[in-house]
Amino acid sequence: MFHSKHEKLTELSEEDIRTAFDTFSPKSDWERLFADKVDNSEIENMIETVRSTRNDIAHCKFFYKEQYNTFNKAVTDLNHLILKAIQLTEEKDFVHKQAESFRIALAGIADTLAQFQKYIKDSISSSLQSFSLVMNEVKKSFDVSIGKMLSNIDFSRLATIEEDELNDEEDNEESLT
Repeated sequence: MFHSKHEKLTELSEEDIRTAFDTFSPKSDWERLFADKVDNSEIENMIETVRSTRNDIAHCKFFYKEQYNTFNKAVTDLNHLILKAIQLTEEKDFVHKQAESFRIALAGIADTLAQFQKYIKDSISSSLQSFSLVMNEVKKSFDVSIGKMLSNIDFSRLATIEEDELNDEEDNEESLT
C-alpha cells in the first residue's frame, strides 16, 4: 500500500519515512486504548521525572525538597492516569470495543493463513501437474517399447517352441517310469 503510493523510496524525506513507520508499526495497548484520552508526552515527562529522581537517589546524590515535590507530583499524576485507564477498562462497553479490535486482528491472521494455504496449494498443484506430465511420458515410452517388443515376436514360432517343450516333458516322465 505505502510502496504503491511512493514508488521511489529514495526521494522520501526522513520525516516521511518515520511517519510511515509510525503509521504501520503495531501500537501498544496504551496507545491503542488511551492515547486519545491522555497526552502521551505528558506521561513520558512524568516517567522521565520518576526515572531521573530514582537515579539520583540510587547514586546517593543530594535530594532537595523541590526535587521531592516535583517527584511526588509526577508520581501522583501518573498514578491518577493509571487508575483512570483501569476504570476505562472496567466500563461495560470496553469489552465490546476491544472485541472489535480483536476480531480485526484475527481477521488479519486468517487472511495471512488463507494466502499461505493458497500458495502451498498452488505450489503442490503445479508440482503434481508436472509429475503427472512426466509419468504420462514415461508410460508412453513403455507403451511404445512394449509395442515394439511384441511386434518383433513371431507368435507362430512361439507355439512351436511350447509344443516342443511339452513333448520333452512327456518324454522325461516316460523315461522315469
